[in-house]
Amino acid sequence: MKKILFKSGHTGFGGVETVQAEFINYLHSINADFKVVLDKNFAEQNVTESILKCSVIYLKNNAETVEFENAKTNKNKSFLHKIKYNLAISRDRKILKREFAKVVNDFKPEIAINFHDSYYFNLALLKDAKNIVWVHCSVVNNWRSLKNGLKYIKEISKYDLIVCVSKGIVEEIIELEPALKHKTICLYNPQNLERIKKLSEEEFLKEEIDLANEKFLLMVSRLDTVHKDHPTLFKAFDIAKENGYDGKLYVLGDGNDKQKAQVELLKNNSKYKDDIKLLGGKINQYNWMKKCDKFILSTNFEGLGIVLLEALVVNDTVIGSDCKYGPSEILDNGKYGYLFTVGNENELAKLMIEAKPKNRNEIDLHLSQFSTSTILSQFNSILEKI
Repeated sequence: MKKILFKSGHTGFGGVETVQAEFINYLHSINADFKVVLDKNFAEQNVTESILKCSVIYLKNNAETVEFENAKTNKNKSFLHKIKYNLAISRDRKILKREFAKVVNDFKPEIAINFHDSYYFNLALLKDAKNIVWVHCSVVNNWRSLKNGLKYIKEISKYDLIVCVSKGIVEEIIELEPALKHKTICLYNPQNLERIKKLSEEEFLKEEIDLANEKFLLMVSRLDTVHKDHPTLFKAFDIAKENGYDGKLYVLGDGNDKQKAQVELLKNNSKYKDDIKLLGGKINQYNWMKKCDKFILSTNFEGLGIVLLEALVVNDTVIGSDCKYGPSEILDNGKYGYLFTVGNENELAKLMIEAKPKNRNEIDLHLSQFSTSTILSQFNSILEKI
């Protein structure tokens, strides 16, 4: 197999970061000649680094990462902070460009994978390689407008292969640019079903036991009120409590200081704020998924919705917002879980109270198409054919 460069963003908390580990570990398992290059080093927040079976190269060290993230968080505080942020962007790009060039020139890859909208992926440096880009979200929704989406389409059209994590995204890209049909494919995110089941059986930490013994609804997501729809989640929970729901609501996930503050504010404005717990990121989220009364993904848009798949492995009562792509594909339009209209807190509140477990045998059969063995076999075929 050819020399492979796998490029992504970081190893922090997130569904994409969990999935990228499956692809990276697969390359390690087949003794491929490869390198993993990541933009940002979050140090103690590199929670998915521990599941990687190989070392990685961070283009920025932790101090450089923190400096840029702080500038980004504070950019709207004053005109001076905005200037500092613009300077930080320039400095950040120089670091990424310089360090990425070092890796490419030293390694000379024959296949280069841009897995997660990596900040700096210099196609000019990689003209001798076959270049693959992954698309994880709806193009228009993720880029906020059709105009920005078309700019993104123009950029990814330069790649030799465009891999989308759902059939819906494939259809969207082809609709926006029909000429890309011949090199745009769907490859689902692989789910290590047995690993998820095993981790779901792990005991809770001593300080978590009391919380875990409560009846609770669960959402696992990055704290991002633009992408993940926490406002609808909290409003629905208030309505459900008003109508007799006797459990709590837990939110697992992390975000930058600004995002955390926004979600905390939403929580504090809830009538039942004392029954809402923001638990932060967890290295193992699967025992929480198994234990919860119902799992919920309230989101404005998705590419696939990895946490829905993970939850479906260990829980029979899974609820997702019926956004343009992802959840309806995973839940087969409600056959294996429940869907509610994006932003409709009344529909979600009703499901919080009334949703019942789906048939486990049918769910397991459905999940086989997302299994690690199935998807990694398809991934191997891509690498061999490109």
